[in-house]
Amino acid sequence: MILQSSETVPALLSRIRREFPRADIDANGRHRIFFENAAGSLVLQRAADAESKARIDCSANVDAPSWESKRNEQVILGGRQAVSDLLNAPDPNCIASGESATSMLFHLSYAIAKELSGKENVVTTDYEHYANLNPWLELEQRGLIKKVRCARFNPKTAQLDLSHL
Repeated sequence: MILQSSETVPALLSRIRREFPRADIDANGRHRIFFENAAGSLVLQRAADAESKARIDCSANVDAPSWESKRNEQVILGGRQAVSDLLNAPDPNCIASGESATSMLFHLSYAIAKELSGKENVVTTDYEHYANLNPWLELEQRGLIKKVRCARFNPKTAQLDLSHL
């Protein structure tokens, strides 16, 4: 969204918040304050409407010969094209989509695990979100990697502690 010539910044922020149905009040009618949103991202109303329409109109599996399957593939490609345009990616096929960052990172870790010997370490940081920490901790627990190591941040500078890394 772009600030209109006569619009104030608070008015722009209010206009943006109105695009997200659950930004101010949750599904139980309670007012919200966000410190960290561990349950996913807020969804734009128009994105929720488009997803609902796609779930109803394009419920066929992909890679099947039916017209519904082909339509589903077109909708998915259209979404990937939009993200590709936003990110200036070279091709929409560079974009992978899934139900959440958590599920995508678990799938990625499982794919990588197929090539591991159980002797490898994974280095991450103390400040990772569940989505990027637990897949690796699971592989460690299952013996597919040797150790998950977490590099610290310097509390004085809030920068990665390179000597600890």
